[in-house]
Amino acid sequence: MIGDVRFNFRVGAFITKGNKILMFQSAEENAWHLVGDRVKCNENTKEALIREIEEECNEKFESDRCKLIHISELFFDYNEINVHELNFTYHIELNEKDELANKQDFGSCDSEGMIYHLFDKSEVFPERIKCLPYTVYNFVMRKNFDVIEWSTEKG
Repeated sequence: MIGDVRFNFRVGAFITKGNKILMFQSAEENAWHLVGDRVKCNENTKEALIREIEEECNEKFESDRCKLIHISELFFDYNEINVHELNFTYHIELNEKDELANKQDFGSCDSEGMIYHLFDKSEVFPERIKCLPYTVYNFVMRKNFDVIEWSTEKG
């Protein structure tokens, strides 16, 4: 906490296989999220991403497969706590050799009550599936990940 604000430094993976996207939902929430979590002190964002995917999904990726696509600054209230979050999002395209490419509806390796699901991108829109952060919907619509985007979300 910094004063009355909690600061989070997070990393997330927009993991795709063709027209599919991997997301998770915890038992306590009704929203779907990108795979990832907090960055530890003295850890760079790629290292954090690779560690988180390995901890949660039991799959290790080489850093050259992780492409930074988005940096976002989020401001929101969570359980009556004011949160300021800095989030780095990377894209990983799965191939047939990746175990994750062939999994569907599986649990986390390190957290109880989390379910992972490969959604068809056509299913991922606000009226059908609640995703956090909201920028997930923008990732689904993007055709090109050659440019790093930046956004601010307040809510």
